[in-house]
Amino acid sequence: MSIPARSNRALQAIVRHVLHTSSYPLPAFLSTRSTSMRLRSGTRYQSPSPSQRQKPPPRRRRDPTPPKPAPGRPGKPTRSDKPMPALTRVQDGRVSRERPTTFIHDRPKGFVNPSMLCYRNSLLQCLLHTPVFYNALGAIHRQCKKDVNKCVTCALQELAYKYWHTSRKMPEFGSSVGIGSVVNNFHLAVTAECPDNHPFQQSLQQNVQGDPLELLDYLTERVYEKDDSVSPALDRLLRMSHIRRGTCQDCGAVTAEPRVDSQGLQLPIIDATTNAPTTKDLLGVIREVHNNELLQVSCQTESCREQGRIDRLLFGQDGLQTRHRVMRITQAPDMLCVALKRYDNWGRKIKQDVPFDPELDLTEFTEDGSELKYRLYSVVAHRGDDIQSGHYIAAVRNRDDQTISVADDTQVRTRRGRGFRDMQRPMTARRIEIPPYLLIYQRLEPEPAKEEEVDRDNQQDQGSKYPGSNGSADEPASSDGWFQGCLMQ
Repeated sequence: MSIPARSNRALQAIVRHVLHTSSYPLPAFLSTRSTSMRLRSGTRYQSPSPSQRQKPPPRRRRDPTPPKPAPGRPGKPTRSDKPMPALTRVQDGRVSRERPTTFIHDRPKGFVNPSMLCYRNSLLQCLLHTPVFYNALGAIHRQCKKDVNKCVTCALQELAYKYWHTSRKMPEFGSSVGIGSVVNNFHLAVTAECPDNHPFQQSLQQNVQGDPLELLDYLTERVYEKDDSVSPALDRLLRMSHIRRGTCQDCGAVTAEPRVDSQGLQLPIIDATTNAPTTKDLLGVIREVHNNELLQVSCQTESCREQGRIDRLLFGQDGLQTRHRVMRITQAPDMLCVALKRYDNWGRKIKQDVPFDPELDLTEFTEDGSELKYRLYSVVAHRGDDIQSGHYIAAVRNRDDQTISVADDTQVRTRRGRGFRDMQRPMTARRIEIPPYLLIYQRLEPEPAKEEEVDRDNQQDQGSKYPGSNGSADEPASSDGWFQGCLMQ
């Protein structure tokens, strides 16, 4: 196809006009290297003379491009070398017990169970739905430079953030984005940080069912070893301390025993007198452990030792006295873990129901009589006949603090009309009700303390709501935006 002479002459006129006009925008189809350089500089481009030409700099060899991750596998997470902001210490303040307002969804997210990791999935669901745990996790360990898949604390922090701050419609397990890859990083970190010959190594083997309570102990141990600065924060979150006193039934002497520290309560649900499953509710079992423990010991008072000498002469052995021991709480955690011992000495399952209410009042067991109340936020339940097999699920309180959802690996359901029944007897995806094994409570603020806080708020014009005794501000540590400068560097 030929261009008419008239059109060709018009086109040549346009080209001549463009080449003589430095400010005219050259059409893209007429662009050449010389004309584009002329238009950028505003003058006609002049080719340099041979003396003005410079030898081009040597070409630098490009670094090899790192290989892309294989399809379906998450890429290696990295940490920035940029210094992290200063640590916001929980021990300098109080951890908030309110849910952050930055969450973008209200319901739980399901986790894929690639093999026998349902015990991890259920525990993670419970921890992530307990506000005080989320807030405490966001106030510690902000200056780690390890890869996320090699540090349990970093993996927990990343999981907590993406669990509540990403959409539910994200790719599942195995993808390079979404909650699935974050859960995978957590599993890798659990394995990477486990020392050789550690008791938890058995749970890392294939086809071995783990215990959520053992996993919680293992995670706590790993976090404690990171930094001394996190110890007071974890103590306030998890540690429970008791003082024990024993009263001799023969002479009435009272003996104080060393303080006992524990991570929550582990309660037997077998009656010691009848060796049968208990018929008491949860508070009754706690009362039995704290008030009615009987021991056979040797009393060291003068009267009992004299009686012991008589018994030795008559019966050939020292007599033992019955000591009634009571326990009282001296330090209460913000997050209370109550484990029901559902396995006997042979590892067989005890399926007896232990009734409990949404709130647990432990005031009668405190040393100084101060108010101590908890609210149930999540439970772990086990289906199966022994400790080495079966399946774990979780029932959690949703963000509205009213509805309850049951998470069975990837399947999450909120059934109408069941309400707190889903805590007392969680229902699996196959609609089978099973008894709880681990109950996770959050401490409630005493009413007088709330009134004092309101008074302090009204008296202060600026600064923190909670002035410390050393003059520093002890404001509750909240987790709104707690990953800024932490994981997102």
